Amino acid sequence: TMSNYGQTIRGRNVLVLIYGVSQNASRDVSRQLNSIAPSSIERIEVVSGASSLYGAGASCGIINVITKRNEVQSLAMSSRVGLSTADNLNRKGFAYEVFQSVTGRQNAFDWYVSADLLQRNDQCDGNGNRIAQEAFQGSNRDTESHDLHARFGFGLDDDRRLSL
Repeated sequence: TMSNYGQTIRGRNVLVLIYGVSQNASRDVSRQLNSIAPSSIERIEVVSGASSLYGAGASCGIINVITKRNEVQSLAMSSRVGLSTADNLNRKGFAYEVFQSVTGRQNAFDWYVSADLLQRNDQCDGNGNRIAQEAFQGSNRDTESHDLHARFGFGLDDDRRLSL
């Protein structure tokens, strides 16, 4: 489903961060892992154990999603166009995805900007009949996701960095 409701570490709540910024908002943690395009992810850090460093919500651990960052290139781009479907190749069930990122570095200043659009259509059975959406946790069928991600950084010195 498009929800990560019920995901825990050893049965306790986990705090989801994107580059150190808490994603727990009005929806708590139920959809936080669905809030960033996988193509923008460099790595994921999982810290097991309670922590008060980021406030409430990390009674058993932290999942910190680290986004891509330009280390050396003055300008780089990445593009992806995708089409996926279930096993029966029914056009009503196609999902379309378009991703574009641009990253660059100029002396101590660096940036990363990406946009992702994912449109998922219905899913159909072997006879071509539409399969109803799952009502319990919110299915991702017949949905559209948009992700716009931007990060700008400035290296103050070898040990300090300002990031927005």
